[in-house]
Amino acid sequence: MKKTSLLLVLIIITVLIFPRCNPEECIVEDDIPGLSPVTDIDGNTYQVVKIGNQIWMAKNLNYFKIPGSWCYDNVENNCDLYGRLYIWETAIEVCPDGWHLPTNKEQKELLVFLGAEDFDETIKSASIPIDPLYKQREAFYNVFSKPLSGWRRHFGASELLGQTSYYWSSTLDDSKAYYMKFKEQRKTSGYGQGITGLTHYGTLPVNYGFSVRCIKDQ
Repeated sequence: MKKTSLLLVLIIITVLIFPRCNPEECIVEDDIPGLSPVTDIDGNTYQVVKIGNQIWMAKNLNYFKIPGSWCYDNVENNCDLYGRLYIWETAIEVCPDGWHLPTNKEQKELLVFLGAEDFDETIKSASIPIDPLYKQREAFYNVFSKPLSGWRRHFGASELLGQTSYYWSSTLDDSKAYYMKFKEQRKTSGYGQGITGLTHYGTLPVNYGFSVRCIKDQ
């Protein structure tokens, strides 16, 4: 009985001290007045989620009626599971009305909310550890990291399915464009043992095939 009471007290203290997120941050589609799931021209429907002050689609885009996108390994079922992989020139055109491909600034805002430390605007590439469990952001991190959709190399090879997700931004830097990357890595010992998140922010050539995650216009 004493052990049960002690466990109950510890659970209550944990909930009080480490809330999962602030009330204004814990808003999903049906809790946002006037906002409902989004449907693209192909008839695909996407749930939405509010993360901090941003509203994102909660699923990778799977719109295919213009050139410049592929299913992973050219297997159609992979598009249903992971969304399509787009070159940058196609990616900036495919979000439905009222939505857009995020800028690199909007992606940085998301990463900071998820637990990455703030970084200078001049930084063009950075690997940023994110520990969703201890940052109390695991549910939102999983919106972008599960499932991990891989990429398509500029020469046509599909790689890294189940290991990494790459997301285009709309921001160019010469012949390259900014992106954000989510992956999981397993920490085998010490603080935060288990699976922790890792994200990378940088630029790559625009003829790579990355996932698209649209953000709502403000």
